[in-house]
Amino acid sequence: MTQQPTTLYIIGNGFDLLHGVKSSYSAFREYLKRHDKALSFEMDYYFECKNFWGDFENNLAYLSREMVMESVDTMLDLNMTTFDEDDDNFSYADYLASIEMGTQVITDLIESLPRHFKQWIKTLQPQAGKNEACDKLLNRDALYINFNYTEFLETLYGLPTDKILYIHGDRRNTKKELILGHGHDPEKDFIDWFDRNKGRKRFSDYRRGKKGRRYRNDSLTYLSYFQEDEQKGNWRNPIRYYAADNAAGMIEGYFHDSAKKAQEIISDNSAFFDSLKGIEEIVVIGHSLSPVDHPYFRRIIEENATPDELRWKISWYSDADKDRIRKFAAVVGVDKRNIEMFHL
Repeated sequence: MTQQPTTLYIIGNGFDLLHGVKSSYSAFREYLKRHDKALSFEMDYYFECKNFWGDFENNLAYLSREMVMESVDTMLDLNMTTFDEDDDNFSYADYLASIEMGTQVITDLIESLPRHFKQWIKTLQPQAGKNEACDKLLNRDALYINFNYTEFLETLYGLPTDKILYIHGDRRNTKKELILGHGHDPEKDFIDWFDRNKGRKRFSDYRRGKKGRRYRNDSLTYLSYFQEDEQKGNWRNPIRYYAADNAAGMIEGYFHDSAKKAQEIISDNSAFFDSLKGIEEIVVIGHSLSPVDHPYFRRIIEENATPDELRWKISWYSDADKDRIRKFAAVVGVDKRNIEMFHL
């Protein structure tokens, strides 16, 4: 009878970086600048967060609703010669084109971003051979969850494929898309966004013009999300109402589509997670322990027969990593006395 593995390795991007792989998000940003300047600009401009590329996947949850709505409104003004549907010069083609152009960022994020990301991932190669410390640390008989899309555990260290779960996809698999996205709950995020913004002057019922005159707010963001009675809204014309309704549907659809469905991923790989009951030790190498991946760690702990006795070895690179490890332990319920930090 084959003995079940008692050690689980969790491999993050720091592992690839350790081997000279240019797999940082900043490297992906430079790739986009060379291959799709429009998308690169959109990702720098359309998100409400500091240092977007510092936490790329997580920050995909912060697309600016206001910027998209303003873009739609701008395109309507640029493209439409008249907003009166009874006018002979009215053009539905111009109306639809305005919405398409105004929401282009969403199309690019949903369609172009995954394509470019996969093409970039295919270019990644290690610039160095085996790492001596990793070579001593890795166990051929253990199980592995690889959060990277690359196969260097196999090609550099000869680890067997059947012991490795490529949790977010394997770049060699042409039949499956790589999994990319944020880990936020779209419904909760919407409530948080609404509560943060509902009291702001630019989203109040009335605004003041350059000469100080009050007028009913005609911002599409206000009209779509914050006004209490849309019948009293300063839509100016029905076309703006229909365009805003269409754009709002696309915006909220983006937040759902760009979310990483961790529970679905766990369910799809239930056999692997079910096999972790007898794990006694978890070794984490180069993983940021970002909240987007906490559901996987929680499932590992829940699946284990003796979670309070699990021993953890977690690599660190900087003092900031040590802080993240401590916060991670508190959030997912790991006794810090069971954690050994080691430097690679």
